[in-house]
Amino acid sequence: DDVVSLKFWERSSQPGTNVRYVINTRVESPHKGYISSICYGRNTVGNKGDECMVVSTSHDCRFKIWTCKRATQNNNSNNDRSNNVQRKPKVETIWACSSTIFFRESPIIDSSFSKDASLLAVGYSYLVTLWNPINNSLLGVLPHASIPGKVRRSVFVSGDQSPYLLVVTDNQCVVWDVIGCDVVWAIECNCTAVG
Repeated sequence: DDVVSLKFWERSSQPGTNVRYVINTRVESPHKGYISSICYGRNTVGNKGDECMVVSTSHDCRFKIWTCKRATQNNNSNNDRSNNVQRKPKVETIWACSSTIFFRESPIIDSSFSKDASLLAVGYSYLVTLWNPINNSLLGVLPHASIPGKVRRSVFVSGDQSPYLLVVTDNQCVVWDVIGCDVVWAIECNCTAVG
């Protein structure tokens, strides 16, 4: 078996120089099944302030929320303290799994954050769930009967405060109002790509 790794990279170069990236965090076998999607969100609302999140989904029927933690290391040695030398503390960024969520025995196909990352859509084979990614609470389930065909992609429609989610299935595109959990628009089509 091949081992799958989830790697978080960070920029190590200064602006104006050649861009270099280095691995910040590496997680071996983050899921027990095929990884079906990864999405990034930056939550700018709520009491946690500005928080970076990554969601990985899998055919193991689970999704994981990874958060960025900043740790400060004091670089002052005993010798530095006796010489009154103060060095800047080193700030390290570490990515860690903050939650593993299981909803039902169904492979997860896709995931998407809203623009402000206050909502997370998770697409299963025949339904889409809506979550609060900060406290991991299930906010709603878009009904199966309104989603004909297998879910392929779910994407929040861009725009400030946009309450719309585009769900692409095998043979249809459906736009949902996620506040009222109502279909506002649908068309039968063979959609091959969504940006």
